[in-house]
Amino acid sequence: MCYPQIFPSIEVDTIEEKSVVVIEVYPGACRPYYMKSKGKEEGTYIRVSGTSRPADEAILKDLDLQGSHNSFDEMICVE
Repeated sequence: MCYPQIFPSIEVDTIEEKSVVVIEVYPGACRPYYMKSKGKEEGTYIRVSGTSRPADEAILKDLDLQGSHNSFDEMICVE
């Protein structure tokens, strides 16, 4: 469902004699990640205070810059 594809770390640990599946998803370098079926504009969500919220246009632009390994501060101002 996610594009680009994510590669989480999945392990099985034992805690108090019980098996527990531990899944860790680290921040990726190919931002933004989004739900393929909804597209980038409608399918990109961010986490805010324990909730998932749709990313607005400004956040999408920032995530695009991060994914291209650029930052606003490094952009050239032609004026």
